[in-house]
Amino acid sequence: MNQTQWKTRRTRKALGETVEASPEYVEAGYAFALAQAVYDRRTALGLSQADTAKRADMAQSQISAIEGGGSVPTLRLLNRLAKALESHLVIDLDEENPAFDFRPFGALAVQRAGVEQLVEEAAQVVEVQWADGEPVAATLTAHDQDARRAN
Repeated sequence: MNQTQWKTRRTRKALGETVEASPEYVEAGYAFALAQAVYDRRTALGLSQADTAKRADMAQSQISAIEGGGSVPTLRLLNRLAKALESHLVIDLDEENPAFDFRPFGALAVQRAGVEQLVEEAAQVVEVQWADGEPVAATLTAHDQDARRAN
């Protein structure tokens, strides 16, 4: 096959062809979705990369790598990052449309057994949604106990 016969993934999908995403392609999608979410939340708070890094006990270069899509942090680091960005982090691991959403601190409604519960005093809440034996969404919340008491 030569270059003139290549079709982009988007073109193949538009033509109705089955398109399988490689694990690397999916991983890159996650990294870029996280990158955009970190950038959006950081700039909404008016923080520089250096300010964010200091709040999260990280190096500025780590924030830069995350925002550049070149790094997918661990859950522990995501927890620190969410706290530094004064938010809950909601993660949707849909291969076609991954989403990372930093939601400002406040009460978190958690769906459990079909009943919404208000979680106010939890230091950390992790809610994972499963479909076909695979995790498809997770909610990670980091609260600063002293900050909540002051409000």
